[in-house]
Amino acid sequence: MFEYMAASRPIIASDIPMLNNTLIDKHNALLVTPGDSTSLRTAITTLINNPALGHHIATNASTDVVKHTWINRAQHIINQLEIR
Repeated sequence: MFEYMAASRPIIASDIPMLNNTLIDKHNALLVTPGDSTSLRTAITTLINNPALGHHIATNASTDVVKHTWINRAQHIINQLEIR
């Protein structure tokens, strides 16, 4: 996922808790209901019919990915351990 964000590609991803801190629906991804092919089809059609939205999502993803570098992720873990 981070590779797609860095490559400035519009992302369609499952709306699962593990991604909630990284992907925001209609901001840096389109989130779909897991296992729901209609939801996936709608997201794909939305991007085909609205290239401006795809560009918006891709641009935001590219900007947001810098928050998720290995150094930033490691620092977050260290901070959480220090709190305990």
